[in-house]
Amino acid sequence: MKYSNNFAPINPNRLCNVFVFPIHNSLDGSRSVYDATRSAWLRKRIQRFLNTSVYEYAVGLKDKISLGSYRINSWSSVPYDRYEFTGKDTPEFTGFSWDKQIEAAGGFWRFGNPLVVEFDGNGKFRLLLPNKDQWFNC
Repeated sequence: MKYSNNFAPINPNRLCNVFVFPIHNSLDGSRSVYDATRSAWLRKRIQRFLNTSVYEYAVGLKDKISLGSYRINSWSSVPYDRYEFTGKDTPEFTGFSWDKQIEAAGGFWRFGNPLVVEFDGNGKFRLLLPNKDQWFNC
């Protein structure tokens, strides 16, 4: 069900870096949005972004809408060469459409990969994962 048109596009008014995790397949009724968002992400994809002072936020998306957003406190290694974070709920990035970021990522997102998005605080964003050395309008 596509309903992202009912939500404002994400456009933070400050510089920040946000992990964007696809959680639509992890929400089965028994897991919380937090657990689906923090769970076991492949080390090879995210390892270079684990500095919590630089990459400090994460959101979980279903149908291109952020259902939950969290300030990352720490990352820990879990079995099968994966990482998961612990974090604190923050409503700052919840309830927004991420259509433009997903469109910019193209096929990378459709394969279930997370994104790392940098916002400049002035209405622009760029993708750090996948690496797109181009700024887009929010």
